[in-house]
Amino acid sequence: MDVTEQERRFNRRVNFYLMNRIWKYIHGKKGKEISFLYEQIGLTDNLFSKIIRDVDYSTKKLDQKWGKYTSIMGDGLEDYMKGYQLIPVDGITKEDWEKYLEARYAEQNGTPLEQTERNKIMGELNDKLKAVINGLSGETNQPIDLLYYFCKYERAKAIQRPPYYRLEELENILSGLSFSQWESAPDNLFERVFPMLKKQYELAATIKNYHLLKNEDR
Repeated sequence: MDVTEQERRFNRRVNFYLMNRIWKYIHGKKGKEISFLYEQIGLTDNLFSKIIRDVDYSTKKLDQKWGKYTSIMGDGLEDYMKGYQLIPVDGITKEDWEKYLEARYAEQNGTPLEQTERNKIMGELNDKLKAVINGLSGETNQPIDLLYYFCKYERAKAIQRPPYYRLEELENILSGLSFSQWESAPDNLFERVFPMLKKQYELAATIKNYHLLKNEDR
């Protein structure tokens, strides 16, 4: 996916914060400590904190490390936990998250806000987030429900995918490809990929023609 490093860091920051909040909401003060979550996903509490605060961590090393643990959380969350996408939360926009994080870590960033305004921004988002989490069940395949399920049962949810899901994945991949990426590909990779694309195009064209003929007979 065509996402800048800055966007990935922001998405990851929000998604990990959301995971933190869901875990604490489910397990409460007398439940399992947040350290159990860190153990589940193979991260230290220090690194988890750095991700949320967006300070002093190597995204390359995190990607290498996280690659070993994405399967633990199951299908459907990998792109989100790697920062390629922001987990959608009803009623909370990207701009809301930006304002919240700015307010929460204002002193760390050297841009302190007036305390009343800071509390207002943080309180409004926390109220929205609490209401959303309170309504989660873990029963759907929406990213936030998959995250809720993982935090509640400490295992990935088995997703029943439609038979065409690989086509949706292909759509996402192809939409992010550019001329420069094709141009920079080594010859051996191009020679392997091109026949595959040609074959899939022929399959798609056959199916399209079949549907056209089928509709004409109706």
